[in-house]
Amino acid sequence: YTYQPEEGHEEGYEAADYSLQEEEEVSPRQTEIYRFNSTMHQEEGRRVFTYYWRVADVNYKMNNWGRQRSLRSQSFYVFQGGYRMYIRIYPNHNGENVYVHVGLTEGDYDSSLDWPFRLKHRINILDHGFPAEDLTSRVWDPTELCSGWNWRRPGSGDNYECVGLGFSKEVLRSRNYIKNDAIVIKLTVFLSPA
Repeated sequence: YTYQPEEGHEEGYEAADYSLQEEEEVSPRQTEIYRFNSTMHQEEGRRVFTYYWRVADVNYKMNNWGRQRSLRSQSFYVFQGGYRMYIRIYPNHNGENVYVHVGLTEGDYDSSLDWPFRLKHRINILDHGFPAEDLTSRVWDPTELCSGWNWRRPGSGDNYECVGLGFSKEVLRSRNYIKNDAIVIKLTVFLSPA
């Protein structure tokens, strides 16, 4: 089953654009991204939703953006008629580290969903080398993290993000996490229990 992401994007948000320029090298992960972006499928015996977000001009953002400046992905639904989420990156959070967070935002189907949000999820930064060694968060369980406030039904706009993945810029520059001056963030949402 393939669920198509929302059309277009709001001002100030960066679209999940995977078109490469002529001079850009194709990533060995491109097939994975095209096959699984915004889809529900089986992974390690569990039904999951995956969303990939390509953040371009990452070196400029890490070197020149203010410490509190962030970039937000498009909003996306984790299944048809489901929860609406987003990803946020702080590329120069404290001058040395990069942080990637996940949050909930107001969606069209909120009145028919169970609250608070309880779906476990994980963040990866893709390694475009071989063999790949992605930067990977632990599996986040909303029932055990933060307060119910972060996972409640969004009242208006975005809920404040609670969980994420942090790492130094030096780690991001190691291996092949940056490809064509971009990184690819993968969010996996576990739709069925382990």
